Amino acid sequence: MQPNRRQNGFSPSLIAGLVREYPGSTCAELSAASGILPQVLSEALCHTRDTLHSIRKGEPKICTINSRLSETWHPVS
Repeated sequence: MQPNRRQNGFSPSLIAGLVREYPGSTCAELSAASGILPQVLSEALCHTRDTLHSIRKGEPKICTINSRLSETWHPVS
């Protein structure tokens, strides 16, 4: 798949930019910050990780949105 191909209408570069703006956030936190539905964002995060390799999953933390232990997302250094 091409890196610039859109997944659910969101380009991987847009998703990577969101993670750079809010490093260490959970999917639900990124969803709240961006207005993108969590289910859509979850797919877009994985697609971005697999195509651009510019973001990665990090250690889980308690999410400030749903109070559950959730994976975090970070930009690749």
